[in-house]
Amino acid sequence: MVRNISFTTLMYVLFLLSATGLTNANAQLVAEIEILDVNDRTPVSVSLKFILKNESEDPINVLKWGTPFEGKFTRDMFNIVNNGERVPYRGMLVKRPAPQEKDYIEIARKSEISETVYLKNGYDFNSAGTYTLQYVQETLQI
Repeated sequence: MVRNISFTTLMYVLFLLSATGLTNANAQLVAEIEILDVNDRTPVSVSLKFILKNESEDPINVLKWGTPFEGKFTRDMFNIVNNGERVPYRGMLVKRPAPQEKDYIEIARKSEISETVYLKNGYDFNSAGTYTLQYVQETLQI
């Protein structure tokens, strides 16, 4: 899914968002990204709604670590490019022991969960331009 959003004020910013369907032998997850707000003043500020849909007939437990469902950036989970150059990740990187049951979030069958993401909390947006954003699906662990 690619979604184009454009607007013109003092600066022009175009966000192209893509999310890839995620599949597993026992589960089917679909990731979606929706733009909630774009503030085009420097530094650029973008808020997104990150959605995970469980399209299977069974509940799925997903590890929260390194995903928006953790409530903060703990790894580089988006590939963001502005005018051909990667936007630097500036959030923390966390090493952890093996996950425990409490580290997973359950998505009921045929339902979805969502979280608001403020990209300025993890990425360095210092100029207007043409941005592309892609969720790095390797961060999901079922």
